[in-house]
Amino acid sequence: MAFIQKYRTIGRLALLVLLGISFVGPWFFDEPIFIPADYECNLGLVRLEGDFCGLPTSFLQYFWMIIVSSLSTIRADVSGSLILDEWWHACLFVFMFFHPVLPFFSNFLLLWKPKHRSLRIFNWITWGVAALIALAFAIFSSDMLNPALWGIWLYRVVVLLALVWEGLLASNQHSDVQTVMVISS
Repeated sequence: MAFIQKYRTIGRLALLVLLGISFVGPWFFDEPIFIPADYECNLGLVRLEGDFCGLPTSFLQYFWMIIVSSLSTIRADVSGSLILDEWWHACLFVFMFFHPVLPFFSNFLLLWKPKHRSLRIFNWITWGVAALIALAFAIFSSDMLNPALWGIWLYRVVVLLALVWEGLLASNQHSDVQTVMVISS
């Protein structure tokens, strides 16, 4: 298991690269376009159900749209035209789309301070919640099961790999602590 500790930085960097690639890949379909089944979907469109085609959209494109939308929500909140119920839904929606990015930043922090226990716990929490969100998208949105959305599929794989990797690191660190305790007593 010393092998895992020796390569923990390389493993975390690999996870960051794969995570970045998944953000660039398609996660969603933009508004479905009506194109009868007799005709082909052109210009990057993918056949959805029946007579509809969709344009795959990456997480980064959608993330940018969410940021712009959040700014308009804040402006509406400041002007007083937003009611509490709309504000709550906007905050929940923003949380759902900002959270997949948190493991990216928690991994960067762990690369900076790898021995920091609080950062390791925070990293576990962010990867765990990211796994819940990614798998919930798979369960509740049949559109996100389309193989053309390889970005979200890669994200799901990276999240599961990260949980396994961090679990191996944690179990190894725990065994190191036990060994030190046995030797010192």
